Amino acid sequence: MVKETTPDIPGPFVETVIMTDLNTKAGTFDIVTDTIAQLTGRPPASLKDFLKLNASRFITIDYPADNNIHL
Repeated sequence: MVKETTPDIPGPFVETVIMTDLNTKAGTFDIVTDTIAQLTGRPPASLKDFLKLNASRFITIDYPADNNIHL
């Protein structure tokens, strides 16, 4: 499907991203199941609620004193 890509990104990965985007836009990934409730015994939370409850886990960053960030 994808004939050309950058050397850093494999073609199959690009195809997966494209197909995920197309399926999301088409609504084929808009599926609701009770799997989370069955596995955890609790109802699922929306992504928005999850992020609100766990925001501190995502935004706390301790930078080195010299501000030389190593990734």
